[in-house]
Amino acid sequence: MNDTKFRKPLILAVDDAPVILKTISMALGEDYHVFTLSDPMLVEKYLQQSAPDLILLDYKMPGLNGFDLISVIRKFEKQKDTPVIFLTSEKTDQFASNAAALGASDFIVKPFQVNVLREKVAKQTGFMSNERPGSQVSQIDAKKSREEKDPRINTGYWSVKHYLLMLFGFAAVNGTHMIIFLHFMNTGLLETNTRLVINILMAFTILTAAFCMAGIVLFRQFLWDRPMRTVSEAARIVTQGDFTIRIPPSRKDGKKDYIEVLFEDFNTMTGELAYITNHLQDLVNEKTQKVVDLQNALLKTMAELVECRDDITGGHIERTQQGIKILLDEIILIGLYQEETTQWNIDLLLQSCQLHDIGKISISDNILKKPGKLSVEEFEEMKKHAIFGEEIIERIETLAKESEFLEYARIFAASHHEKWDGSGYPRGLNSNEIPLLGRIMAIADVYDALISVRPYKKAFSHEEAVTIISGGSGTQFDPSLVEVFNHTSEQFRG
Repeated sequence: MNDTKFRKPLILAVDDAPVILKTISMALGEDYHVFTLSDPMLVEKYLQQSAPDLILLDYKMPGLNGFDLISVIRKFEKQKDTPVIFLTSEKTDQFASNAAALGASDFIVKPFQVNVLREKVAKQTGFMSNERPGSQVSQIDAKKSREEKDPRINTGYWSVKHYLLMLFGFAAVNGTHMIIFLHFMNTGLLETNTRLVINILMAFTILTAAFCMAGIVLFRQFLWDRPMRTVSEAARIVTQGDFTIRIPPSRKDGKKDYIEVLFEDFNTMTGELAYITNHLQDLVNEKTQKVVDLQNALLKTMAELVECRDDITGGHIERTQQGIKILLDEIILIGLYQEETTQWNIDLLLQSCQLHDIGKISISDNILKKPGKLSVEEFEEMKKHAIFGEEIIERIETLAKESEFLEYARIFAASHHEKWDGSGYPRGLNSNEIPLLGRIMAIADVYDALISVRPYKKAFSHEEAVTIISGGSGTQFDPSLVEVFNHTSEQFRG
């Protein structure tokens, strides 16, 4: 495991379900750097450049399943001891055995609870946030038998014996008291030494009263207060979202008393809560996926609307989206701009980039569909589509209140025509003032424009387009991103 004492640990999460990756990012993002991959085929390339401190790995994925992938992970010297936690819907002992044999550190059953994810990740990385409610509560071993006690609760079984011993002592004192009294009566001491006898009897009376008081205290402490504290402590753990807690029996003889019935009722209710929670998580996941699907459909429809109006650039949106994916995959693999990219939702980002030209909806058809080269005045009007696009998305954002995908779309729309040397539009930003998303889109956008036919120009060849973009390094484009483009340029070739 890498040293995480002075930095946030890096977590790699691999799952083909965007909803799961989003949940993991939201649950762990505050305490960890979380990098997500939805394609298991990219894991090997990623590990060539980065060394995560822990890997969350889905078991069932297209292409490579989790068991195949863990073998790939262990081939890397830096990953031989990296903890791997499987995410799976399998609950069998056979799965647990196979996972352990392959070197998995633990597994989490889906649908999972966020607090379980946080605690298992914290346990494996040795990183514990004090701000997390319940983060210092240890997990119950799933294989623990009913006879074992959970260290978080104390049923106080032996206190019953203490109470019985107290009752025996009480009976012994009272018996001794009676024997002495009868002895005094038979020997005549009661008549001749009345004061002595009274003092002795008072002493035994005080002792008896003390035993009675002790009995009351012990009864309250051990036969009522302690079981109540046991249930209260277990209930506190349940309120922190841990429904695995169970109170073990307090009697070893298997008999039931009111305490055992109380514990059994608590365990039954906790089990029902766990069932309801798990099914509720299924419903939440289903609803979330529907929202994501609706979101993607909306983006696609709006993007197609732009293409319908600007028919001379048919296919442009799809090709730039593919170009951005190629560049992003390489940027991530080599760790370029890692501080920014680890915070991105890549799947959402790729959907959002379709709206980079949404502002063209506000451009006149006379300009947008002109079959020749634009005049200076017309080009100045066309340049406004970047601001128009930003404003359109901002208006949608005010209605949507919280939409990460709209934030990505707004940045793409506003900044994809800015240039590294500050000569771009609409704001004349330069170098790192330009958002990274805009700098990436600039390369994909220009490449597609170069290889496409326009009324005022022929299509350039792939080689010519690569040469032109390379020549724009440091003037039109981010030099580091141009290097990425040159390294992946063959993937752009149609």
